[in-house]
Amino acid sequence: MKACKGRSLLMVLASLLWISGAMADSLTIVLSGADASHDKRTGKPIVSLTFPRASSEPLLKWSKENVGKMLELLVDGQVVHRSMLREPLYGGHLQVSDPDWTDGAANDLVRQISKTPNGQVELRSSSQPD
Repeated sequence: MKACKGRSLLMVLASLLWISGAMADSLTIVLSGADASHDKRTGKPIVSLTFPRASSEPLLKWSKENVGKMLELLVDGQVVHRSMLREPLYGGHLQVSDPDWTDGAANDLVRQISKTPNGQVELRSSSQPD
């Protein structure tokens, strides 16, 4: 009986480790602001996200581990934007864009992000392209 309980405990612990490893590719973080503007180099619409200073370190650590992967921005569990994470996120800032965006599309994304419950968004990475 003890061997069975011990084996069950090991299975539970192994499952928790597997789940936590699978979850390591996401980061739930508080957002302090979202603004639509234009890229100074290209003139195309962009959305800039700002995170509180306290979030800078976890955001930088997560982004360093996920450079080169697809980044999904989730609001209330729904993916609202997907693009390649090209560089680590220093200073608590993230700029997202899409070559097909209009000013209206960028503003719509800002409105959608601004409705996030408790100001939290989730960043999730995926090695799969669009």
